[in-house]
Amino acid sequence: MLENKKISKQEIVITRADLPLSCPINQTWAGHPKIYLDIKEKKKITCPYCGNIYKLID
Repeated sequence: MLENKKISKQEIVITRADLPLSCPINQTWAGHPKIYLDIKEKKKITCPYCGNIYKLID
């Protein structure tokens, strides 16, 4: 029987030196496709695949 498991979201702090931002940061074979996220204007963005939250600090 499958159980419903809540996947915890991770907040990851990045700086301008980390741009351009892609998720996942460390690509693995089991991860989702690598996508680029535009974080420059909003300063905070959530990955639509895994739910990780990225926060840009200056």
